[in-house]
Amino acid sequence: MSARTSFAKSVVLSEDFLGMSGGAQFLYFALCMRADDDGFVDNPKPIMSKISTTEVELSELVSKKYIIPFDDGVVAIRHWFVNNRIRKDTYIPSVHQDKKRVILGAGRSKEYMDPLDNLPPGNRVDQGGNEVSQEVPPRKKVL
Repeated sequence: MSARTSFAKSVVLSEDFLGMSGGAQFLYFALCMRADDDGFVDNPKPIMSKISTTEVELSELVSKKYIIPFDDGVVAIRHWFVNNRIRKDTYIPSVHQDKKRVILGAGRSKEYMDPLDNLPPGNRVDQGGNEVSQEVPPRKKVL
């Protein structure tokens, strides 16, 4: 986990972010503070419990595209590299490199891209596991 975490004004002062509930905003800040150097949080549930937020706020962050959830409970902060610049000499790679490869943006994008955003509706991963499920790590279904 990085010793310092920053927040870009372009992210946290945007109309979209400020339009979210206070609980969702607070959860976003708490998740960012506990993310590893690649922007992954292993399990948001204990964090949510400590700050008294619920699945509702987590779902709000997912629907507004501020986090990307995975089936195993891991979440990725979509704007991690917009918010943070980790020094190369202190960088510790995430244990979630498989997930990072899937959500890295094309080119020099600083924003993680959800691979499900660009798929036609018929090709999305479902609970039964479509053909896409071999290419994309399992995703967590958030209520």
